[in-house]
Amino acid sequence: MNPEQIELHDARLRRMSYDYCAKRVLVEVEFFPSEDSSKRVAAEIDFEGVTHASKIVDFERLESNFSAGNINYWRPSEGGVTYIYLADGCIQISCRKILIRLGE
Repeated sequence: MNPEQIELHDARLRRMSYDYCAKRVLVEVEFFPSEDSSKRVAAEIDFEGVTHASKIVDFERLESNFSAGNINYWRPSEGGVTYIYLADGCIQISCRKILIRLGE
């Protein structure tokens, strides 16, 4: 799935994990697959070939905005810098490739 096809406005950030040796970051989210959807779907966003990652997050704000969606939006970029803008925070990941796997 092309990262540009996914809109993360009002998505939920569930979990992030880092594999420093493999240079990978895994971000688990729930997002609306279309503007008309009333139910979010689970997905894993797998950043491969990571050269840099940083995040500034407010855990209290993420938790208090979880039901409405604690992700404001994102700007994905393969071979560049991806920004995921949060309720009071931001995640920045430089990577070579972005893979998206939808949950069941």
